[in-house]
Amino acid sequence: MGVPAQKSEKVKIFVKLADINDHAPRFDMAEYSGSVREDVAVGAEVMRVDIIDADTGTNADVIVRLVGDETASFAVEVSDDQSQAIIKTKKQLDAERDFPPNQVYKFELTAYRYKL
Repeated sequence: MGVPAQKSEKVKIFVKLADINDHAPRFDMAEYSGSVREDVAVGAEVMRVDIIDADTGTNADVIVRLVGDETASFAVEVSDDQSQAIIKTKKQLDAERDFPPNQVYKFELTAYRYKL
């Protein structure tokens, strides 16, 4: 009879690694500075700050927040591609009425991981 013929078949397997939300978002510099004219429109963009997150896909989604006493004049949002925080004016600026001491607004920008 002999040895029976072995039947075998090769199958290709593709493995895709799933990213987990294991990297905190960060900024590429510790401090940023810019300037804005008092006559800009409400909602005018003041500056963009790059957000760096080694996660991918929805795990790279972030929430940003301004923290500090002088944030009433400014708002922040995240760009559509989640790569930048966009700081905008929230109200009409008035140098004579609103400027803090030394005519400098100071606040902190914080980025958080987005979790459902």
